[in-house]
Amino acid sequence: MILNSQSLFHFTNNINNIENILREGYFWPIYCAEVDKEHEDHIHAYAFPMVCFCDIPLSQIAEHTNDYGYYAIAMSKGWAKKKGVSPVTYYSGKESLAIRLLQRNENIVHPKDKVLWLSMLKKYRGKTWSWGSEGKGKYKEKVLYNEREWRYIPQSMPLNELYKLVPYCGFSGKAISDNTKKYGLRFAVSDIRYIIIKDEKEREEFLSKLKNIIPKEPERSILSSKILTFEQIQEDF
Repeated sequence: MILNSQSLFHFTNNINNIENILREGYFWPIYCAEVDKEHEDHIHAYAFPMVCFCDIPLSQIAEHTNDYGYYAIAMSKGWAKKKGVSPVTYYSGKESLAIRLLQRNENIVHPKDKVLWLSMLKKYRGKTWSWGSEGKGKYKEKVLYNEREWRYIPQSMPLNELYKLVPYCGFSGKAISDNTKKYGLRFAVSDIRYIIIKDEKEREEFLSKLKNIIPKEPERSILSSKILTFEQIQEDF
C-alpha cells in the first residue's frame, strides 16, 4: 500500500474558494489557532498564518474530505519544496523531544525562530474542526498524524505579524488576515496536478466558469484535463 502521494492536497469546504485561488494565482495564508483543544477552559490561543496541505494518496482521502470538504487543489511536491512548504513536526505530549528541546534552549533561541518552530508543531492526537456530516461545526477527536500535514509559513513576515493572540471561541482567521495576502503562496497552472470537486454536476458548472477564471490557452485546456470528482475517486482509486 502506498503511504504517501506525489502530490500535496489543499482541501476546502467551498468550491468558491477553489475558484478564488485559481483566479488570484496564490494560496492565501490564513491565521489558524493552534491550541491544546483537550482543555475546554482555554480563553485564548495563539494563531499563526499558514497554508495547509496533506500528503495522502487519493485512495485514502475519504476521512479527510469528510472533515475538511470535498474540494481540493493538488500541487506537485517539487513545487512545494521550492516554495518552502514543509512537513509539520508531530509530538505526543509535553515530554516529547520537540517540546523539551525548545524548553532547554528557550533563552538562546532567537524570538522569531521560536515562533517559527512553534508554528510547525502539531499534536499526534487531538481535536480538529470538522465540516463533515458526522460532526459539522464541532471539534472532532482524531489521530492528527494521519493527515500527514505540510505547511507554508511566510518566514519573511515580521515577528509581530507571525503570531496573534486570539479568542479560543468564535475565532475567524480570514477576518484578521488581510495583512497576509502580500505573502501569498504563488503558483503556475503547470504546478497543479489535480482539481477535485464533489460530483459530475458541479464539474460541468465549474468548466463553464473556467473561461473567465483562466482566460489564457493552453493553460485552461491543461487545467480542464486535471479535474477529478470525489465520485470518480471513490470508484477508481
